[in-house]
Amino acid sequence: MIENVKRSFRVLALALAAALGGTVAAEAQNPFSTAILVNNSAITYYDIEQRALFLEALGAPGNRQELAVDQLIDERLKLQAGASFGLELEEESLELAVAQFAESRNLTAAELRDALAQRGIAASTLNDFVKAGVTWREVVQGRFRARATPSDADVDAALSLGRGSTQESVRLSEIAMPFEERGEEATRELAERLSNQLNGRGDFAAAAREYSRSNNAAEGGSLGWLEVGSLPPAIATQILALSPGEVTLPIEIPDGLSILKLHEVRVDSRTAPPELTVAYGQLVIPLPNPVSQTALREAEERAVAVQRELDDCLSLSARVPDFGPGSGRVKPVLPSQLPGDLRQVIDRLDPGETDVVRTADAVRVVMLCDRASNIAPEQREQVRTQLLNQRLNSLSEGYLQELKRNAVVVRQ
Repeated sequence: MIENVKRSFRVLALALAAALGGTVAAEAQNPFSTAILVNNSAITYYDIEQRALFLEALGAPGNRQELAVDQLIDERLKLQAGASFGLELEEESLELAVAQFAESRNLTAAELRDALAQRGIAASTLNDFVKAGVTWREVVQGRFRARATPSDADVDAALSLGRGSTQESVRLSEIAMPFEERGEEATRELAERLSNQLNGRGDFAAAAREYSRSNNAAEGGSLGWLEVGSLPPAIATQILALSPGEVTLPIEIPDGLSILKLHEVRVDSRTAPPELTVAYGQLVIPLPNPVSQTALREAEERAVAVQRELDDCLSLSARVPDFGPGSGRVKPVLPSQLPGDLRQVIDRLDPGETDVVRTADAVRVVMLCDRASNIAPEQREQVRTQLLNQRLNSLSEGYLQELKRNAVVVRQ
């Protein structure tokens, strides 16, 4: 077996000569020499051969040598990201992760190592593969989990659209500016200025009509609704970090720059919706007719003051005697039964949150008390997990692409 492994090293070295674009007279004699440097972290010919054999054992399709190189570069970057966060996988945690990886293939860790050894694959190759995956998962969780965690409103939106697997879509507009028109430096300066000026304010559509050179410029740069999963990871990462009304930083596109504005986010579904009710409370401050600016300002100031004092719907109920007719808790109703302006407010609140709403005859402090449906708690958590994983996957891919763009990769 040792002679077979040595022979495979010689064959691999010659194959990698073409793949890596260099001569390998020395490398063919020394499989432990450096094939690639990733930010000064070495990948040897031995590493590549071992990974290719490992991929073959797993039944990976395609050119396994090329896939081995791609995976090892990515993993070096993932481990470097982990090191920058001070992450170091302990031996006990590594053994547990290896055992879980083996269990997913109906083997014990010892059985998996024995099976790999029969193919000439070192235990360290399995350990390195598993270590990179676990480290990257911790990096992504630590960096993005708070941003990616769905709110109760997000879960309710997914449930109200009623499918087990969900897909987020976003309504976007763009300003696309080629370098050719103004030159690269001037285009970058303009893109930075527009991104700052239009973020959360300003007329994006007017700016698109003036500066964008895409086919949709005349329509204010509208791209319509797009599934987040269909966007390039680097773009999806920026979009998921935005709130509606905000715009991205300038994004590199072929021969130019693009700025995107997020208008709306929705969770799509393909099956019939379950019943979903909302319970809310309100404190009503009546307005005189006709209403003066002074009276309106005083009502709004009072609403904001009492809003700060409310902790939950019990505290709201305690304040009802101090306010006008219609104040109090409202029995659970379907969102479709609410007036349009009130429904928009309720839809964006989590239980216990409040907002101030101006209507024709009053200023109202509205608090969402609860959302309820015939969906089991276990299903809610499944949907929450699906949404979280979708967002983490998009953010993870975008972060990896960023690491690749900033990496110094030298093929020897």
